[in-house]
Amino acid sequence: MYSSKDIGATIQSITARAVIDKDFRALCLEQPKAAYKQATGFELPSGFRLRIVDNAGADYTLVLPDPRSDEDELEHSDLERTTGGIGASGKEMSEPSREWVRDLMKRHRG
Repeated sequence: MYSSKDIGATIQSITARAVIDKDFRALCLEQPKAAYKQATGFELPSGFRLRIVDNAGADYTLVLPDPRSDEDELEHSDLERTTGGIGASGKEMSEPSREWVRDLMKRHRG
């Protein structure tokens, strides 16, 4: 299993290559699993979905956890530990980003 450090290094490697290699960038956008394999030498599991999107301005993908019943509800502190403070880029989230996520969660919790 990958650690957050391994994931971050893989993301940085793919990103750095996509910046300078037009063909690899096109592969990332059209066939992300093939680009991942080319960059790492490993195939992703069959049920794993990888999306790579072009930088088109402000965009943030929020991945929701699996639904839970009321008795299984996670506390806010549990949710913070789940994300580990890692953002979509694989880098640690800045304090303003963390604060934005906290505020968003507070508003939705009521």
